[in-house]
Amino acid sequence: MESKYVIAGLAINTIAAVFAIYGVLTSSYSVIGSALSAIVLGVVITVIGVTHVEPVEELLRHYVSDIDLFSTRILEDMGIMSEHRVKTCSEKKLLVFFEKNISCDNVSSGIGVLNNTPYIAIPIVHVMEYVSNNTEELRNLIDKLKLIFVDISSICKGVSVNWENDTLVVELVKVLDRGQNYVNTPVNLVRLYVLAIISSHFKKDAEILEETRTQDGYRIRIKTGD
Repeated sequence: MESKYVIAGLAINTIAAVFAIYGVLTSSYSVIGSALSAIVLGVVITVIGVTHVEPVEELLRHYVSDIDLFSTRILEDMGIMSEHRVKTCSEKKLLVFFEKNISCDNVSSGIGVLNNTPYIAIPIVHVMEYVSNNTEELRNLIDKLKLIFVDISSICKGVSVNWENDTLVVELVKVLDRGQNYVNTPVNLVRLYVLAIISSHFKKDAEILEETRTQDGYRIRIKTGD
């Protein structure tokens, strides 16, 4: 069994189920159709992970493309597409897209409005468990980031971590093509895993304050805690 593909498949199904419910509630058949397609794809990738058939990189690229299509549509419909912010809620294990500052204490899984601010909260239980299980024996944050991004996923060639004015700056050095593809989507699997690793390490919520993309690098400035 290849655990990373099983995790990916389960994560797809979890996210797709949330969007399917949203599509039913809003009678958006395009969202429902995309969600159902993603669920089928998630099942396929899970089966591939269990049976450990290589290669599956092409399937994962299609997965990212499908997630991109219907997540973009929902972010646009909710009016938070252009300047959306992203954070992870550590205790609730959620990835939250929002426009104005909101607290994880009052956020629940799914799509909602808090203090007149719309948000999308995607469950990332499997992602957090995957990160925790693979990095539990490592004590240093940079070692955890290198393990996930360099050793396991081969997304980049190196990682650096620095503190600047009470904020954490993570830089992925020499990001490879697959990493660039993941970065250029609204969900952005790279920042999802950066946030998940940081939330898991510090046991705190984590929010991206700034993202900078260079020709071959990716720099993220992150605030931990509320």
